[in-house]
Amino acid sequence: MVGFILAKKILSLFIIMVMGAVLVRAKVIRAEDSRSISIISLYLITPCAIFSAFQMTYTPQILKSLILAAVTALILHMIMILLTKLLERRWDWMWSKKHRLFIQIREI
Repeated sequence: MVGFILAKKILSLFIIMVMGAVLVRAKVIRAEDSRSISIISLYLITPCAIFSAFQMTYTPQILKSLILAAVTALILHMIMILLTKLLERRWDWMWSKKHRLFIQIREI
């Protein structure tokens, strides 16, 4: 149930993103304006959507689903951190210092 509610909220946010991209492509909104709209969406609309998704009556099933979602997120984060560490070692081996310096400058 919680997964379905979250999927609906994520889908609605995705639709909003697509609509924004279409408006920029159709030149209804300038690209400079899209940045401020994106910031508003990121800091205002997304948290409101997340909070509204979790406004539901408490049941033991919902608590189990939330705990499962939290544990799954924690496990996925640990896997991604480990994967990043492993790929970072391989990345350092593959690229010369010249390329790493270029990448560091581009990131700044």
